Amino acid sequence: MPELDILHGFEYMIGRLTRDWEAKHRKPFRARLLLCPQGFAVADGYVTCTVDGSHLCDYSDDLEPCPADYAPAPYDKARSTGKDFARYLKPLKAGELHVKARGKELVFAAGHHAVRAHFGLEGTLVILPTPSFNEMLLHSCPGNNTDPEVAKTMRSYRVPTELIVPEARDREQQKLAVFAAFIGEEDTIALVDHNRLLRLHILSISREWTAADLQRSSPMWKHLWSSNHGPDWINEKEEACAVLDKWRAAVLSGKPAAGMPMPPQKERITSSFITSSSRKPLQLLFDNPKFNTDARASLSLVDSLCDLQFVFNGYGQHTSHDLLHRLALWPGMPPDRLCRDEQLYQEFKEALSSYASQYASPEYYTSCLGVTNRNAALAYNYKSDDNYIAHYVDVFRKALVRMDTALYNKYAMRGLFNPEHIIGES
Repeated sequence: MPELDILHGFEYMIGRLTRDWEAKHRKPFRARLLLCPQGFAVADGYVTCTVDGSHLCDYSDDLEPCPADYAPAPYDKARSTGKDFARYLKPLKAGELHVKARGKELVFAAGHHAVRAHFGLEGTLVILPTPSFNEMLLHSCPGNNTDPEVAKTMRSYRVPTELIVPEARDREQQKLAVFAAFIGEEDTIALVDHNRLLRLHILSISREWTAADLQRSSPMWKHLWSSNHGPDWINEKEEACAVLDKWRAAVLSGKPAAGMPMPPQKERITSSFITSSSRKPLQLLFDNPKFNTDARASLSLVDSLCDLQFVFNGYGQHTSHDLLHRLALWPGMPPDRLCRDEQLYQEFKEALSSYASQYASPEYYTSCLGVTNRNAALAYNYKSDDNYIAHYVDVFRKALVRMDTALYNKYAMRGLFNPEHIIGES
């Protein structure tokens, strides 16, 4: 699942694209939103795209009247019947593109429309030449589902040959499952996901979105993000630390603090439950009778990091395991053991921000977010991948791990090499 390292990388990559455009053309990078509902998931209870209907979203359809001779793609139209997002199946006006990452969510804004994206399990974005993207849109095809009938509904697009490296894969025809795109004059940013778990939330207003709207001081700021995702550990350290302290108090007291839910005692919260794009206040999720709010913390520490995005926004399996490895904390450790130890808790608190901040550093940008030297836009960047695995993946899914002497000794002193050791005992 794309975590804070990937989301902040996306923000940097798009920022680099817009800066290069502005330097070359002496004008802002402008783009228009395109929705591709034919790629959306087909599953009971799963909603790919929602539209914000709050009072702040005062967009009116007559701001962008649909030309009388315009007809949307038939498969898009079929998947949009009776849906709130059907109103966007028309040519939308371009506007200056703005992008902001916050934990596991990314907001794009251009013209009247902003889109909050949650990338699910393996969603990503690709930057393609606009002429090639427009050509791809002409070649809709059945998707990759093993059920042929479902594949006809959840569709993909055939990738033009100029975007790929010949013989890079065994399959004859490569496809992309496109959910949405921001189409610029020369370059297009497409949101894609072969697993179909990517989720979108659209916010439309009566004026054009500006860069100021995506700043923390904006009245729109809190409304941009899911209510069950908390502050960002890179850009909102002070706010994130305050939420963390509330979580600690709740864990130690066994009672939920004001606005701060408790983890369940006997039932682990699944990621799909806790990362829902619902606007429902997070506290209500924990008021459900099936959860025991008198619990201390039956979630392990690593489960808390991954599941409680209200507290640890952006952390997932990779970043959580690597963070705990650097701190010499056992991933299965009960959170209350950490919260009772003042020194351990303060180290943990500081590390949440310092670890995350490496993914907004010039070193990370240079070593892992370079541009491939091939002309094919979808060419695999082997150098960036090698650098990422070597320098930014410590233990996650690794069979062999090197430790410096200080960290090794710390593990030994804490009994982490002894399977008989009990946390809290010397």
